[in-house]
Amino acid sequence: MRALVATALAALVMVMGCAPATSAPDPELPLALIYNGPQGCDDCAPSIATLLRNAPHPFRTKYVGPGTGTPLTAATLATASLYVQPGGGQDLESSWDDLKGVADDLRAWISGGGSYLGVCFGGYLAGADPGFDLLPAAVGGYTDTAGATVHNDRDTVVDVTYRGQKRHMYFQDVPHSP
Repeated sequence: MRALVATALAALVMVMGCAPATSAPDPELPLALIYNGPQGCDDCAPSIATLLRNAPHPFRTKYVGPGTGTPLTAATLATASLYVQPGGGQDLESSWDDLKGVADDLRAWISGGGSYLGVCFGGYLAGADPGFDLLPAAVGGYTDTAGATVHNDRDTVVDVTYRGQKRHMYFQDVPHSP
């Protein structure tokens, strides 16, 4: 189920435009914690927050991490149903140094039913060595796989078919776990 939620949200990130929320969040909605600390891009966390607030099954959102006023702790995780680790990082080792102190709490929370959504760089952090060790296999780049249709990590646009319609989508190498 967690994998389904993560896959569905990742698909929404790829195909939906982000519009600002128009009303205060319903306190009955599930809470999504979004990391907004070092190594993330400036617009990643706010874009994900907007997307989640406006999704067909919306969430309340709250930023966590250094500088947000809300540390990422076991107690904070206990208040949420989804944790989002956005993309934007370029240095896996530095990101891991910033996050490794919460790895045990995050794994325990997921084991207890919490859901993790790793967007782009957050997908790499779902792996191990270094990473949260949430996946059963190593995480590498898609462009390095035998079936890859893009063979470098430069920004590009790829053609996709979504719900029977051809579309163009931004692409930069993504995490892949066999």
